[in-house]
Amino acid sequence: RESREASSKDRSTYSLRVNGTTYQEGFKKSDIGYLTVRAIEEHGLLDKRVFELLRNDHSSSFRLLKTLDEMTDTERKYGKYRFRKTPELKYEGEEYFVARNWGVNNIQRFLDVIDNNLPQIVIEKIAD
Repeated sequence: RESREASSKDRSTYSLRVNGTTYQEGFKKSDIGYLTVRAIEEHGLLDKRVFELLRNDHSSSFRLLKTLDEMTDTERKYGKYRFRKTPELKYEGEEYFVARNWGVNNIQRFLDVIDNNLPQIVIEKIAD
């Protein structure tokens, strides 16, 4: 416990709601992009405008959505995308993976993008 308290690692957890209903609760920041994309798709919010918004988002310092061919060797080596698993989004015949590179310095940018463009989705920090 002491080493955990001494660590500067962010152990925050989050909650994601869609139209006021809890979609997922208690998840870590590494899943924030993935769960947001899943919620958008599952709730019928994915259209061309929203796809372009997600596709062009660089909040995590990497493009939020990438195809396998677009990933660099470095992104693969350091696990910035879970490319060894099933693609996480299929849109207009293409398969995409969602960036997992979230840190305390970039997560707020993503929350602001979602808040400003998708009022149906609310993401909140619930615990440190």
